[in-house]
Amino acid sequence: MELNKYDLVDYLVSHFSGMPCDDCPIRKECEEHGKLVGIKGVSYICLKEDKAREALVKKYNL
Repeated sequence: MELNKYDLVDYLVSHFSGMPCDDCPIRKECEEHGKLVGIKGVSYICLKEDKAREALVKKYNL
C-alpha cells in the first residue's frame, strides 16, 4: 500500500493525542502560536486537528 502526503499527515495527527510535548514534531510551531494568542508555553494545537495538519504541511512543505 502506498501512502500519499495526506495519508501521512492524517496518520501523524492521529498520534499527537498521546505524545508528550517534548517529543512533538510541531512543538516550536505550537509555542509560536501560543505567543500569538497570548498563551504562555504551548498552545496545544495538536488538539485541533485542522491546525495540527496545517502546521505539519507548512513545516515539512507537504
